[in-house]
Amino acid sequence: MPKKTQKKTVRPPYTDYLTKIIESPIAAEPRHFENATMNHISLRSFILREMNFRNANLFSADLVGADFTGSDFTGAVFAEANLDLVSFFKANLSRANLAGSSVKNTVFREAIVEGACFRNVNLRDANMTFTERLRFKKKGIQ
Repeated sequence: MPKKTQKKTVRPPYTDYLTKIIESPIAAEPRHFENATMNHISLRSFILREMNFRNANLFSADLVGADFTGSDFTGAVFAEANLDLVSFFKANLSRANLAGSSVKNTVFREAIVEGACFRNVNLRDANMTFTERLRFKKKGIQ
């Protein structure tokens, strides 16, 4: 009788790398993933506080339950990503592209979202509370 072969799960190359870095003993040292390409990465329930993801490509990433408190995502691409239950508390998402993403029950409290793209985004039950009111100047009215 032939032996049954088990299928190997193929993980994106960054997943093992991120796990080693985040679980390293030097937790206070800031982490930088500027201009990183992490398409289809799965970082479920990761705690990635105060990280630098400027211009990172996280296209179609699975980030359910991740904590990005205070992280910098200026110009990052999250298109078609699963961001359910993610915390972007005090994060910088200016010029970030979240088009077509699912952000159900996601926290954007006190986040900077200037110039961010939320086209076709599912914002059901998302916490979009900001400290400053956004001003829309139209015919001299503020």
